[in-house]
Amino acid sequence: MRYPLRNLLQLLGFATLAVAADGPQPTKIFTSAELGPRVTPTEATVKRIGSKGSSPGHETYINEPTVTIYPAEKPNGACVIVCPGGGYWFLSTNNEGTGVCEWLNKLGVTAVLLRYRTPTSDEAIPYNYPVQDLQRALGLVRHRADELKVDPKRIGVIGFSAGANLVGHASWDRSARTFTQKPEVDDARGPDFTIFVYGGGFLDKDDKTKFREGFSVPKDAPPCFFVVAHNDGNNPVERPNSTWPTNAKTCPLKFTSMPRAATASARASPTTPSMAGPRTPATGWTLWASLSPPLSKLFL
Repeated sequence: MRYPLRNLLQLLGFATLAVAADGPQPTKIFTSAELGPRVTPTEATVKRIGSKGSSPGHETYINEPTVTIYPAEKPNGACVIVCPGGGYWFLSTNNEGTGVCEWLNKLGVTAVLLRYRTPTSDEAIPYNYPVQDLQRALGLVRHRADELKVDPKRIGVIGFSAGANLVGHASWDRSARTFTQKPEVDDARGPDFTIFVYGGGFLDKDDKTKFREGFSVPKDAPPCFFVVAHNDGNNPVERPNSTWPTNAKTCPLKFTSMPRAATASARASPTTPSMAGPRTPATGWTLWASLSPPLSKLFL
C-alpha cells in the first residue's frame, strides 16, 4: 500500500512534513532507535565551534537529522538536496543552506535543506553519520517524488566545503551502507547529479594531483559540476583538472575555476548566497549557465 508522505512519516514515528505560515518546517528523518551512538566532542572541537555554540546560520550539536522542503512555485521537475558546510563542526545554514534553497526555487527547482548530524569531527569516520543522513534523505524524496512534484530521476545534491565532502562520498563511494535499510523509505541509488563546491578530502596529502589511497571514481559516477578557486590552498584546482576520469560518456564533468573567492564568497552575506546569480570570475560564478549538457538537462 502506498501511503501519502505525511501518513508514512507518522507511521515511522517522524514528525509530519509541513510548510507552515512562517515558512518550511524541518522533518526528522530517523526514529530515535535508528540513530547510532555518538562520541562526546573533544575540548578542541568545542573551541572550534565557539562559545556561542548553535546560533542562527551557525547550527551545531544536531543529534536528530532533519530535512526541510522548499517547494518551487513553478517546479520544473528537478530537486536538489542542499548540504551546508562547516568542517563537520557546525552547519552554515544561511549562506550555504536557506539562501541556496531560495535561489534554487527561483530556477524552478525544488530544494531540500539537509541538517545532518554534527559535530562528527571526532568520530572514527567523520562523514559516516552525515552520509547516512543524506542517503536517507535521497530515499525519502524519491519515494514521494509524485507528491513533491519532482522527477525521481532528477534528484541531485549540492554541497559546500564539508558538505561537498559529504555529497562526494554519497556520489562516489560504493561500499555497503552502514545503517539498516527500510524499503518504504530508502533507495539504493545515489544522487542523479552532483554539484561539488570547494570541497575536499579525496586527495593524497603529499601529492595533490592524485587521489588518496583507496579512493577512485566509479564508472557509474553521476554527472558532476566542480567549483574551486585558485587561492584555495585546502581544495586546489588540481583535483578535478588532472585526476578526474576524462570519459564524458560515463562520467560527465564540468569544471569551473576562479582567481579567488572559494569558501569566503559563500559567506559574504546571509541574504546573498555565493550562487544567487551572475557574477564576475573574481567574486563568484554563474552556475546554471556553465553546467555541462548532461547535468543541465537534469538540473534545469
